[in-house]
Amino acid sequence: MKRILIARLSDSPGVLNRAINAISKRFINIESIAVGQTAEVNQSQLTLVVHVDDISSCEHLVKLLNKQVDVMEARDITDENVVTRELAIVDVAVDYSAVADLLVSFQVAILTEAADHTVIQATGSHHQIDDFIELLKPYNITQLTRTGIAGFVKTA
Repeated sequence: MKRILIARLSDSPGVLNRAINAISKRFINIESIAVGQTAEVNQSQLTLVVHVDDISSCEHLVKLLNKQVDVMEARDITDENVVTRELAIVDVAVDYSAVADLLVSFQVAILTEAADHTVIQATGSHHQIDDFIELLKPYNITQLTRTGIAGFVKTA
């Protein structure tokens, strides 16, 4: 089962490495990792999408992360009211005009345009990004990168 975990970390060298090593030692598949600064000074947020066999494995993982030095709080936010987004950058081997009509329903920005290539940036939910990429597959995707899911629990 897929679960979304967040952890607030001290923004200091080695903290991220120790947290990820603790997870990888348990042979848990990490689908995506996103980490960045928070509104709090000297804190980062780690957002993980992991695949676990059952909820107890996820609970164990959260406890393990909470025991790590410099982890302020870790929790499973999968079943909470969350805001999540992902970014994808895609290079397709066609002129923008060939795909322009397809992209209307997506939040996209054209990063570069040439006669034979277009680089497109898209943001949205994980599923929206999946749909976006599926839509572009017939147009010869030459490069693709995704950030992974970043998110947090909504307040009020």
